[in-house]
Amino acid sequence: MVSKKIILFIDKSDSEFIRKDLLILKDNFSVKEFHCLRGNLLTIIISQLKLLFWLIKNIITSNVLFINFADYHSILPIFFGKIFSKRTILVVGGYEVAAIPGISYGALVNNYRGFFTLLALKHADFILPVSNYLAEKIKQKVKKIKGKIVVVNRGFVPAGNLPFSSKDSKLVLTVGNIFNWQRFKIKGLDFFIAIARKMPDFNFTIIGLAPSILNELAGQVPNNITLIGKKKNEELIPFYQKAKVYCQFSLIEGFPNVIGEAMVFGCIPVATGVGGTPEIMGNNGYLIKCDINQAIGSIGKAASAGEEKMKECQAWIIKNFSLEKRKEKLLELINS
Repeated sequence: MVSKKIILFIDKSDSEFIRKDLLILKDNFSVKEFHCLRGNLLTIIISQLKLLFWLIKNIITSNVLFINFADYHSILPIFFGKIFSKRTILVVGGYEVAAIPGISYGALVNNYRGFFTLLALKHADFILPVSNYLAEKIKQKVKKIKGKIVVVNRGFVPAGNLPFSSKDSKLVLTVGNIFNWQRFKIKGLDFFIAIARKMPDFNFTIIGLAPSILNELAGQVPNNITLIGKKKNEELIPFYQKAKVYCQFSLIEGFPNVIGEAMVFGCIPVATGVGGTPEIMGNNGYLIKCDINQAIGSIGKAASAGEEKMKECQAWIIKNFSLEKRKEKLLELINS
């Protein structure tokens, strides 16, 4: 019996797409996972010391190090991979090559994090950006990359045949993990609320707000906006099934997974054409600039679109960005 390859899986987030990758790997290999903690400097230092001892214990028997995101936590695994001739695979989500100084967003805004981020990107054996846009940004930001860049898009699971006729054409949805005001700004929620004020005949829903932000916004938004806290992925399904229009007015995006999740359920996207957003939408929905009148007009068009448009959105995502395609590429990289 041939023994399974041993994968050392390092992450610092518990997002849905990371869990999907972890399940794919666990179904095919022997996986040991280390979750790096985020927080203040002391928390980070302690977490990195634990990672160091974990790598010392497991590196000899491992075959591949699979690291989620380039940051301070990715340096030790890549360093150990080089010393012990183990393949290192680094997944890049977008934050790594982002820089918006005005709101201190992006790894490259901070000199300390930027140094470690670029170092990790330079020395990983395989760099896996989730979009072509990110692949180009990496080439621009990192000089003399030693590894190979392989675009592996995020993947989505088909939702099956849906009763699109039951969708609410007056319901406009947006979803995000809004844990602070910086994130609120990055995801364009101030713009979303401004549009809602101009469209009183429509109902707007924001899902994923932290309790502190929920409390502060209460009573400050118009009556046609519903504010909801964080939901598990399966809890979002009824909202995707009901909404006809999905909006994503981000300032920057690597590959907006939530647009794909909404399109799986036939939502018609209206989004700012930033980063990898045009890639995931294709010729579906409406790409806009941060212009309120253009956004209002596009939401109106999406709301009045026929059932065929919803079917096209769903078909596009499953054809081009299925979870099965991501699985095939990941397994090929690890087994080659």
